[in-house]
Amino acid sequence: MNELKEIASVSGTVITFTTPLHTNYPTSKSSQVTRYTGGNVHVKHAGIEDLKVIGGSDGAIRLEAAAYSWIKGVEVTVWLGEGVAINDSFRVELRDSYLHDGAWSAPGGGGYAISLAGGSAEALVENNIILKANKMMVGRSAGAGSVVGYNYADDGHINYDLSWQEVGINGSHMVGSHDWLFEGNESFNYDSDNTHGNAIRMTVFRNHLTGFRRSFTGMSNARTAGLMFGSWWHTFVGNVLGIEAQMSGWSYENGGSHSIWSLGYDPTHWEQDNDPKCSPPSSAKVILTTSRIRSAGTPRPRRSPTLSTSRPSPPSSAPIPGPGWTRRDLPSFTRFRRGLGLMPALPSRLARRRRHHAAHGLDHRSCKWGNRLRHGRHGVRRCLGRCGCGGRSVQAGRGTPGTEDTPGRTRSLGMPHRFPMGLTP
Repeated sequence: MNELKEIASVSGTVITFTTPLHTNYPTSKSSQVTRYTGGNVHVKHAGIEDLKVIGGSDGAIRLEAAAYSWIKGVEVTVWLGEGVAINDSFRVELRDSYLHDGAWSAPGGGGYAISLAGGSAEALVENNIILKANKMMVGRSAGAGSVVGYNYADDGHINYDLSWQEVGINGSHMVGSHDWLFEGNESFNYDSDNTHGNAIRMTVFRNHLTGFRRSFTGMSNARTAGLMFGSWWHTFVGNVLGIEAQMSGWSYENGGSHSIWSLGYDPTHWEQDNDPKCSPPSSAKVILTTSRIRSAGTPRPRRSPTLSTSRPSPPSSAPIPGPGWTRRDLPSFTRFRRGLGLMPALPSRLARRRRHHAAHGLDHRSCKWGNRLRHGRHGVRRCLGRCGCGGRSVQAGRGTPGTEDTPGRTRSLGMPHRFPMGLTP
């Protein structure tokens, strides 16, 4: 176990850090402090913003021995290795970015979207869209005190076995990662793997873990929340597990290929017993968590949050309620749903049409071209001014008139009101 710290002062044999230690390091176990010196001293207050990287390898974007630094508004795609690598770094941020479509989404280190490694600590990973990689993120002996918050992560897969559901949000994949917070994320699952050793003491708070992937229908090893063998002392608080009225055939716990909870399992040794320290009350704690394994329309009475003192029971007609939030409240998911993956990026033709409709009070779903619009099979027509844009833009179909926008006004994507590329059939 390890973590990076910043030294505030040294007095004799007493070292004072700027932030508390996140775990105990007893001297009886030969704990030690190692200082970065020479060319390894950290770079501070450096940032990367509004950049698109295609085809990078061994960390398309890397923070190496950085402190109080940031990555913001970037797009990373077709990478090999890590999309964003954070190594030996302290108090850095990755936010408002779009990581998607890794070049080689297979186990072995070639397709991780985000990696924290080398003892990196107290990082913030917030409001990102992470799609179509092998593992959405990994923590390799790193991450103490880090927060993964309000991200949309989907389509984790193995390129030679698309039926296998990979690990979603997590802070694992090498021994020693500990004390992360996962808050407000949307992901197909949370899991803690033991491939190169276990991770411990994670807090999973108020996330929506669906159990389903957007683009892949295969359900091998499907789960909403998992803890592989050795993943001890996790806490789950106020999460929503599953999707309303879509959980037919799922078991509640450790029941085959579709389970709400997969606790203490080892995917390389299915024949062995599950680790009892990965289940309540031995280790994992489950507080105020809703499992969407009931039929639609079942009432959900309110009750006070309570810490479970035993293994959680399968929900009946009165399951423990969730926190009440939905994916529509998640900015990163809303951005993705509207086709706006990255703030500064040029949107697709379809996204531009949809944005035009939305900007002028039109609903593309009620457009007379309807489904054709979504598939792009029809040509576009010059706007007739019904939406109030004055004919400066292109629209397909008709809709209800909206309000007129200011000509030339910058839109949410940082683009002018007129589309930057001519839309022709």
